[in-house]
Amino acid sequence: MALFADLLRSYSTPSGVRRASREPQWPDPAWTSDSWQRPREFFAALHREADHALGGPAKSQLDLGIDFYSDLVTLYLHRPERSLAEGRPAIRWYEPESGWQSLSLMQLDAQASALAAILDASGMQAGERLALVLPSGGTLLLGLLAALSIGCVAVPILPLGSLYVQRVLKGSAAARVVTCSPYTALRGLLDCKPLVLSPELLTKAGKRPQPATYAPESPALLIASPLHAADSLTMVSAAQAYAAALRDGLLLFGLRPGDVLAAPSNAQYVPCTYLAALLCGAGVLDLSVEAVRRNVSPLLAATPRAVILPQSVRDALLDAGCGPVSFGSWFRDPQEGLDLANWQRADEQLRLSAVPSANLLWDAASGGAVLVSLPRRGPPQPYLWPAPGCRHFLAELDGEAPAMTAVGRLLLQTADGALTDSPGEALLLRTDNGYMY
Repeated sequence: MALFADLLRSYSTPSGVRRASREPQWPDPAWTSDSWQRPREFFAALHREADHALGGPAKSQLDLGIDFYSDLVTLYLHRPERSLAEGRPAIRWYEPESGWQSLSLMQLDAQASALAAILDASGMQAGERLALVLPSGGTLLLGLLAALSIGCVAVPILPLGSLYVQRVLKGSAAARVVTCSPYTALRGLLDCKPLVLSPELLTKAGKRPQPATYAPESPALLIASPLHAADSLTMVSAAQAYAAALRDGLLLFGLRPGDVLAAPSNAQYVPCTYLAALLCGAGVLDLSVEAVRRNVSPLLAATPRAVILPQSVRDALLDAGCGPVSFGSWFRDPQEGLDLANWQRADEQLRLSAVPSANLLWDAASGGAVLVSLPRRGPPQPYLWPAPGCRHFLAELDGEAPAMTAVGRLLLQTADGALTDSPGEALLLRTDNGYMY
């Protein structure tokens, strides 16, 4: 236990030290191995360190109960430095009709509490499934916070078309559906008699309910991820979602109160990128190709601490004529390949090699990061490792027998020892420097 605490302390930033200058090295292999073998102790140590790094204490306790709303919202609202709540956007996102939009933490609190009060008054019970047929951005985030506030199982369903929404909605067995006006005509929604969000609706809310506390192993999210079988839904427990968000926000992205995480707005990432940012008191900026092409200024002005940068968004930055970027660090999806020809062009224009970069395979259905490396300057590297605290197993290409060669299929291991396919059924090559995807 002390081993974890001592090593994790190296990720904290002393007062007066500029975080942008941090360039952490990959942890000692013994520490990494310990976190894989003893994830419970790893996350317990990380949770204690978070109280120091984020100015806690958090209300949640990983082995006793998870109070998402108090730790995502209330903790940062009631601090002396209220600029965290009033002065900085908690989320920025792009709407094709309206351009860039934003909500502060205080606005999110007011609207999410109003929606929670409406759901509570309608008879929605803790443990029931609440489908959120909402686009990524502030509307989805307030729906998520409202669901977590009353102890529901949140089922985010991005409105990607009538057939998709109908299939996922049917598979979710949701007790209630929340949507907004542009999507009420989607197939299958009218039969559900959805609650349609509007400013008028949220002004009619009653008394806000007390934030719910989840049992650690109780379900909190039901996720449809593009990295899994079509239309399949994966349950994420409260403890898994909370612990992964804390690890990813604090340790991998290096977020602290007031920082910004810029992350893609698609179903591979949301809503777990939202949880990782808000749990650390940071804001989140939804990234999309359309948003960058229409108006890249909000991304550049945010000077994000961490950016998950798909190649499509990188190319949009190039087409927009952007110069050297001022990101704290950036992360690439190893599924996209190294793309060396375009990388050279991007490096010449954006100076990406001057910014610490890392690999990151993210899957919302797994709670967040699955495969990672830690940021370092220079060209992208091919090496990565299972995320800290992620039980895993390298198996033969067929079956679950241990891989007899350096090539194997990555399986993830649950707390009770059960093996499941990794997102995208990742194949890894084991080398002296790490794994290659």
